[in-house]
Amino acid sequence: MLKVCRAAGDEEGVSFWQWVLHLLDCAGHELMSDEEDITMVDKSIPGRVMTTPAKEVLVLKWHHTYLTKLFTFIDVTTGVEDMVFQ
Repeated sequence: MLKVCRAAGDEEGVSFWQWVLHLLDCAGHELMSDEEDITMVDKSIPGRVMTTPAKEVLVLKWHHTYLTKLFTFIDVTTGVEDMVFQ
């Protein structure tokens, strides 16, 4: 995202993404969500049970709501900016 912001002359964007990288660098893996392997069960067809492996993202109670919003924003950005994250 830094490259995209720099190429667009978006200094505010450059500052924001530099701050995000600094935050992640300082905090390391401690800020990352924890995931757990689960099996989803689908009983929508009577008499038949379908299972699907999945990941469940665990909610970290010590996460400030600001961090949750920030990481949601980052996740959404990776989806919107397909040209960057291919």
